[in-house]
Amino acid sequence: MADVSFDDIESILVKKVGLAPQTLADTPENSLEDLGLDSLAVLELQIVITKQYGVEIPDESGGLNVGEIVEFINNANEQAA
Repeated sequence: MADVSFDDIESILVKKVGLAPQTLADTPENSLEDLGLDSLAVLELQIVITKQYGVEIPDESGGLNVGEIVEFINNANEQAA
């Protein structure tokens, strides 16, 4: 499977979770919680990532930023290969 990019996760956050498109461009280093995502939004992200990439991100993923989530998914995919 090809590496997941920052843009891939940003697209999911905007299209599926409802994050405003400019939010990540302004503060890409902020955690999901700092971006204003509540626990239900984080759960939705977890579900979409599991379906699309076959990777379960941790329940504590609200404390991660998008770059850390991308790294987590790509590392999981490398280990599975």
